Amino acid sequence: MSEKILEFTGYHGTSHINTKNIQKTNFKISKSGWLGEGVYFFEDNEILARNWARKKFGNCRIDVIKKTIMVNQDNLFDLSNPNSDDSKYYHEQRCKFIHNHTKHQLKAKYDTKKRYENIILNEICKNMDIHCVRACTYTYQIYDDEYETDSIFPNGIELCVKNLEYIV
Repeated sequence: MSEKILEFTGYHGTSHINTKNIQKTNFKISKSGWLGEGVYFFEDNEILARNWARKKFGNCRIDVIKKTIMVNQDNLFDLSNPNSDDSKYYHEQRCKFIHNHTKHQLKAKYDTKKRYENIILNEICKNMDIHCVRACTYTYQIYDDEYETDSIFPNGIELCVKNLEYIV
């Protein structure tokens, strides 16, 4: 086991009301999201955090909370490089998951890709004692709603922190 501690700067976009609650009681683990259960941050990108929050919360007052994420390298599942061992392992597990379901089961049980990707990552994290997932993602921009667009190309890196102790 490695004792190498990795440090990331994360930006969490949210409403002003949620910021007050976070200050009082700490972050709350989200039960959904591409990268599974956890608290989501944009690595080194305050603008993406702000844009995400603006899309999520509309015209209410938006805050961006800057935090340091410190995680032991052994507890990080890093999907930011498609050729990494973590990415290869993820796709092996995804393949097994899909082959264990019929096409009809996947469509009926999981309404979007996000739902089963989430389940796969949650299972990997539980089995491997992973406390943070890191991945390149595309975060929808405000204009995506108006023009009904999205992209397959990432515009940032997201961190999904599953253990609140890593958020400093």
